[in-house]
Amino acid sequence: MQIASKLQFASMNPSRFDEKEKTILLEEIDVLLKNAWGKFDINFLENHTLISEQITTARIGGELIGFCALSKKKINSKSIYS
Repeated sequence: MQIASKLQFASMNPSRFDEKEKTILLEEIDVLLKNAWGKFDINFLENHTLISEQITTARIGGELIGFCALSKKKINSKSIYS
């Protein structure tokens, strides 16, 4: 079976998370980033992911393999996501 067929994506609004969901996601992101880029301060991760308007995760077999945190900004009267 190809890897692409095992990928599962989910988009969510972090403002709707309860404390347990926030903790679990932050722990998963922490492990993912530590293995790929090194250790990030947990407060940095919380301030740059959980305040976003949307988080999209990618998983294989329930394991987090990637994520994207998007925030909406107004520039020249236009909304953009960054």
